[in-house]
Amino acid sequence: MLHKQKSSRKDGEGNTFPVFTDSVEIKAELWPAGNKLQTDLYGQRTSSMMNMLCSNETAISVGDGIEYDGIEYQVITKKKYTNHSYYEIEKL
Repeated sequence: MLHKQKSSRKDGEGNTFPVFTDSVEIKAELWPAGNKLQTDLYGQRTSSMMNMLCSNETAISVGDGIEYDGIEYQVITKKKYTNHSYYEIEKL
């Protein structure tokens, strides 16, 4: 699984646009989204979402990119706990 950190850059006209850093290999646990709360919150979007669990040693933020099995995802939520963080990621 690869992590791409998101940052922003300005062009010559002053427009801001997102750019991603080089990919970094991370270890995380993934499973499909679709519990009752997620279905109520996101509806049909849950079919393109995954849940991810990762240690707090990895610095992942909302908006960052995740690549898994050649599919690009974007982190949409982050919940930090004592030893790990829980993320919801959505297919781009």
